[in-house]
Amino acid sequence: MDSLRAEDLDRPVRIRADRSKEYDYDIPVRDVLWHLVEEELQHRGELNALLWQIDVDAPVYDWIDWAGELGRSLRPDPRRTKSE
Repeated sequence: MDSLRAEDLDRPVRIRADRSKEYDYDIPVRDVLWHLVEEELQHRGELNALLWQIDVDAPVYDWIDWAGELGRSLRPDPRRTKSE
């Protein structure tokens, strides 16, 4: 992701035919990334709904809280060097 540039977002990714698709097709990298976000949200929502049904709090509600709990910054600190 660090090396991804704006012009890379339009680069096609070849999706091969399989049991669910009868033909090959190309999808821009931009759409693949959005699909990943959509899938993650869908599955997290499904798991949270199942946990709530058995009266269990979900362990992770959002990325910001999760990253903060791990002591991770969501953006690199420009004051820090790679050697730190």
